[in-house]
Amino acid sequence: MNNLVNTRQLLAKINKDELKCFQDSLRVFNKKNDLKSERLLKLLLSNKIFSSREIQIQLYGKLNYSAFNKLINRFQDKILESLTFDININRKKNYSKRNKTVFNIRKKLLQADILQLKGERKIVVSMYKRIISESKKLESYDIMLQALFSYERILSSYSNKKHNLDNQIKHAEFCWLSLNKSKLIYNRIMNTISLSKDYSYYITDLLSSINELEELYIKTNSGLIGYHLYTLKVEAFQNSNKYDKAEECLKILKTLLIQSSSAYTINRYGTVLINLANNSLHLNKYEDAEKHAEDSKLYFKGIPFSLMLVDEFLFYCSFYTKNYKLSWTIVERLLKASKAQNVKLFNKYLFYSAYLNFQNNNYNLSVESVLLSLESESDKGELGIYSRLLLLLNRIELKDNIQIELQAQSLEKYLKRTSKNNQAYKRVVVICKILLSLVNENYNYGKVYLKKQKYFKELQSENSPYSWKIKSMELLPFHEWFISKIT
Repeated sequence: MNNLVNTRQLLAKINKDELKCFQDSLRVFNKKNDLKSERLLKLLLSNKIFSSREIQIQLYGKLNYSAFNKLINRFQDKILESLTFDININRKKNYSKRNKTVFNIRKKLLQADILQLKGERKIVVSMYKRIISESKKLESYDIMLQALFSYERILSSYSNKKHNLDNQIKHAEFCWLSLNKSKLIYNRIMNTISLSKDYSYYITDLLSSINELEELYIKTNSGLIGYHLYTLKVEAFQNSNKYDKAEECLKILKTLLIQSSSAYTINRYGTVLINLANNSLHLNKYEDAEKHAEDSKLYFKGIPFSLMLVDEFLFYCSFYTKNYKLSWTIVERLLKASKAQNVKLFNKYLFYSAYLNFQNNNYNLSVESVLLSLESESDKGELGIYSRLLLLLNRIELKDNIQIELQAQSLEKYLKRTSKNNQAYKRVVVICKILLSLVNENYNYGKVYLKKQKYFKELQSENSPYSWKIKSMELLPFHEWFISKIT
């Protein structure tokens, strides 16, 4: 019976406090039907899953599909009604501040409309004024328009004077249409970005979307449209490596969220802070990156995945500033957090630990960590490439000649199976050529460095397809490691 399945799903969605509130409401309205509702609730909350037939026999002593169907429908209605109680809407953990306000405004509008039908005027007028004012601040233009139409109707019915609400209604309609258009543009381009492999696939659509949103923002000065606009601008600037421009947009975005009650949510603000941390890393502003990442933690409480992302940024900050002791602390925390949740992330953090061991000359431990991550590896991209490269570098440091040859061959074969469009692929192909030359020249680093100057210039360049990228899986730039071996 679909109704029974839907009821079970509905009960599963409400939390303990909401369930208690629902139970209390059944006891308050203690009528004959509600007694059956209480018994039905106990059966549905039981550890045993009762069938529709079993529940009917328990409630009626026989099968009675018609009565049972009516009971289920009333039961669902009562659950939904209890969710709209003020005590549930205003619970601290249930909804964001903005959502609480929107839900309460919607309730006030319904109450005002009911009072208007009862002939009440004085209270209703003040209610409509407040609803219009609050919904405007939150850019809930659908509520604002309903309130304006109701307000206009009550004023017209009690007075022959003309009330100039037309301009307000026209402006609210324009803002409502503009905001809906902005949401469609933003959602469309964000879906395109998430499905695209490379910036080149969506650059034209992104710039076109920015132009459309710019025009809407100028006309409406909407906080929500501004949020959409500057989020896309940051995306465009970061993908064009214009991190200074992206930082300016992120600062505007941060201020906009603080000042706009319509656009601000805890998650959005936290996301802007973590984006600032990411941007600061690319600008080599490690102290700023660390501060933004730490600040963002306050906005991701109880969201494990987001907190792991924050710790990743803190790891990069500590690693690039050579604070390896702190890096170890963070990696251990990440390994613990990801072990039971995400195998792919766990392998990534194992790889981080392998790099830390490599950096501390613990080459055998580094090999162990890399091999562990490769055992359950499902990633055929950057992590797979750099795991094999790090394994080869460890073998070179250990002077394990047999394994060096085998690992070099393994890396070559793996690169042939990897997409040639991968940024890591292009760089590691060049690195592989240098390392093969190193083996042939009996590990004479100075000689190979002079011989392969063309390759090293490409690897050290900031504007080459073979450039080292911050936040890549190549935590320690290969060319720096190689040059350190010469000196």
